[in-house]
Amino acid sequence: RLPQETLGFREELEVLKFLCKDLWVAVFHKQMDSLRTNHQFLAFTCGLLCGALGTLGFQSLVTASVTALPACKFQVVIRKP
Repeated sequence: RLPQETLGFREELEVLKFLCKDLWVAVFHKQMDSLRTNHQFLAFTCGLLCGALGTLGFQSLVTASVTALPACKFQVVIRKP
């Protein structure tokens, strides 16, 4: 848990950096760029990212694709109000 004041993101880039650096490490105990996952868990991870963005005040659509295991790619689209 982080104090609400530290989560006052103004820019989309700031919130995405938070997801990649802080949230991902807190949940998975590893850096995002070295993630090793199985395609069975992609729905959970997309929901986690979308939910975190929603909590931070950003409506988003998160999708994932697997081109070659064990790597996966997440696409985050933040909807403008």
